[in-house]
Amino acid sequence: MTDKQFNGNEGRTKGGVNRMLMAFKVHKIRCYGFVCPLEGRKTFVIVDLDPAKKTDKGKVRVLDRAKDRVIAFEKRYGESYE
Repeated sequence: MTDKQFNGNEGRTKGGVNRMLMAFKVHKIRCYGFVCPLEGRKTFVIVDLDPAKKTDKGKVRVLDRAKDRVIAFEKRYGESYE
């Protein structure tokens, strides 16, 4: 994956959950997620998609929604993985 396809820093979540939001782009679709250990493996969990990705910069509305989904995922499953 090239640097243009992957952004390892789309910002951090807030609200008691500190996760780095990341994104990768494939065929004009941007996938947002974060990395966490699942069953001992480093896993990228996709929490949101932007199928209308037209520019190099992510949409603020979609980024905020993805961050909210990371927080919801962590609050629901955060203690159960590893």
